[in-house]
Order: sequence, then C-alpha cells, then structure tokens
Amino acid sequence: MDHHDPKAESVRLDIWLDVACLFKTRSAAQKACTGGKIDVNGQTAKPHRLLRVGDELEIGRPYGRKQRIVVRALADRHRAKAEARQLYEDLTPAPTPDEIEMRRCFKEDIWDPALPAPLPIARRRVRLEVHERITAEGAIETPLDEESVRRAARRLGALGVRSLAIVFLHSYVNAVHEKRAREIVLEELPDLELVSLSHEVHPKPPEFERTSTTLVNAYVGPPIVRYLERLEATLRAGGYAHELLIATCSVLAYTSTTNPIALLVLGPITAFFATGYFSGFGAVTAELYPTEVRATAQGFTYNVGRVASAAAPWLVGSVVDTRGYPAALTLVAVAFVLASGFWIVIPETKGRAIR
Repeated sequence: MDHHDPKAESVRLDIWLDVACLFKTRSAAQKACTGGKIDVNGQTAKPHRLLRVGDELEIGRPYGRKQRIVVRALADRHRAKAEARQLYEDLTPAPTPDEIEMRRCFKEDIWDPALPAPLPIARRRVRLEVHERITAEGAIETPLDEESVRRAARRLGALGVRSLAIVFLHSYVNAVHEKRAREIVLEELPDLELVSLSHEVHPKPPEFERTSTTLVNAYVGPPIVRYLERLEATLRAGGYAHELLIATCSVLAYTSTTNPIALLVLGPITAFFATGYFSGFGAVTAELYPTEVRATAQGFTYNVGRVASAAAPWLVGSVVDTRGYPAALTLVAVAFVLASGFWIVIPETKGRAIR
C-alpha cells in the first residue's frame, strides 16, 4: 500500500499509529496497544487490529489525558510530519482549567503525599484562552482568532491587570501569533506596564517551564522598572543631575540586559563578584594568628564581618536620609577602597612557618 492509497481498505493499527507520528516508534505504538491505552470505536484494540477510514480512536496520554482522533486516510509508509498530520482529524477537547492547574505533577518531596502544591503565579480567573494553533513544525494549523484576543484583553483590563504574559503552543518555532496578540493587547490596553512573550523570555520547550518562566518575567518586570524610576527620581530630587548608571565590577551582561529574568538571575552572581572578596578575610587572616587562638580569632573575624554585613544596609539607608545619596555613595566607595588596601598591606604567609 502506498501513500494515501485509495484502494487500500485497512492497515494494521500499530503501523498506522507510527506512520501518523502519533507515537515516536512502532514499538511504542505496540506497547500502548498491549497496555490497553488505545480504543478503536469504543473497544480496546490490539496492535494487529485492522484500521479503516472513519474509525474513531481514543489514545491514553500521560496524566489522564485522552486524545480523540478520526482516521481520514490510510498509509503504511513514513512521510513528513506535515503530511502525516493529514491522515487524521484531531477532535481532542481543549485542556480544562483544572488540567492546567495540575502543571507537570512535580512535587518537591515525592514521599509526602500531603504536601500541598505551590501557589500558582497567576490565579485561574486571569488565565484566559484564545483560539489559535501552531504545529510543532511551525505551520499555522488554526489562524489566530483576533476577536478572542480582544475579548481576553478587555476582561483582563477590567480585572486591573497591569502586566501580561502571552504563551502560545510551539511559539518558539513560529512566533507570529504571539507577536500579533501583543499588538492587539496594546491596542486594547495601551497603559499596560509590560507584555511578556514566551518566545522572547524562554524560547524552547517544555511548555510548563516556558509558561512559568514567562509568568515570572511578567511578575518581576514591572516592580524592577518602578524601582529604578523611583530611584532615579529620588536621586534627581537630592541633587544628582547625571545619568543613572547601575554598574557592577564583573558581569557586563547584567549592565546591558533589559530582561527582568536575566536581572533576577544575574543579580546574585554580580553581587558576589562585587563584594565577594570580603568573604575571604576570615580565611586569609586566619594564618596571621598564633595556633592557640587561631580558631577563636577566625570565628571572631567571621562574626564581626556578619555584623558589619547586617548593619551595612541600615547604615547606608541612614546616611541617605540624613546626608543624601552623594554621602551614601561616598561611604560605600570608601569601604571598597579600604578593603582593597587591606589585601595589599596584610603580611604574606606563603612559604612561612605558621606559629
């Protein structure tokens, strides 16, 4: 039998499932059949079941999902996925909000059956669906329903949403629908603070990771922007007339990126390289003390450093309130200069006998 052979009346179920790209391999299709996960016309089917045009299949998928399809053509030879998709019509209902809420069923402690799931980043009432579909190959299977996008945007605007995340299936392959959806959303809600697109934030599968990362981006983006705007306004009110530059001493990417997720991830790294050399004081100065008091002295040095670290934010904030930002920045700069000088003047212990 050849591709879409009109003379063919039937084909083995496992072969057709493989050719239609509903399973990765024929052996995977056989395993699903023998495991009772394939129904044909309401009856559990074995791999050798003969399939005909018009037969209705129900395929068991992970997490209790059921895929429902109707056979539209028969074939027993492999072909491109786009052509294989023409062998059937997918009648699977869209996921319900409850199924979306299940996420990937991941638990931080798999041995605790009572462990509650983490709270969702976005509540159910602000998770809305629109009609569109991009295939895994990037082809447009269902054009974007622009009116459904407008309805969703207006509803979210009525709920007071200020930051929006748009996540469409397979948009990392073809982002045309996400881009158009952003244009429509901004037409309806021009005062939105941020619109995050999944293909820009995390352009790769799997879907839960891409969705959750885009939601985090939408969540942390506006506060970062507002914080920087307030900081710049406060500096200008305090007499700082120059451009606001947020700089680090090591990671150039941090100073050049505008992606809130990148800022969130790179922040601790850049902070380490900016102030990390302070943490080495305890280890380096330990060799300067006599052996009989070394442990005590090292602990004392370490704890003094912890007290200084805890007091620094309060001290800098107090200086800002009483003396202004120029004095606070000067204080911080002096601390860095003194720390650098400390590393230069302490005695070198390499090659020396430790008392």
